[in-house]
Amino acid sequence: MLFLGLTSMVSRIIFGRICDSERINRLYFNQASVFGVGLLYMLIPLLKSYGSLVAFGLFLGIADTGNYILLPVLTFDLMGPRKCPWPGGSCSR
Repeated sequence: MLFLGLTSMVSRIIFGRICDSERINRLYFNQASVFGVGLLYMLIPLLKSYGSLVAFGLFLGIADTGNYILLPVLTFDLMGPRKCPWPGGSCSR
């Protein structure tokens, strides 16, 4: 959990900067992140040593961050400002 938390913390800053770029498609970035998390979870039965668990935590912290930080941003991008339930958007349909 320690390694997952550390890489997640660092990855949030890095992925936030990357996803601010106009050249990056945020939806594809999010999908790649979710795919990576799925692949990592499928590898769990193969993890037999402490080192492999540490590597799993490191990579999961990186992959999970892409989904975590982009969820509110993609909601805003896909729904638009008028349908978002936070300041600046109305809650109407």
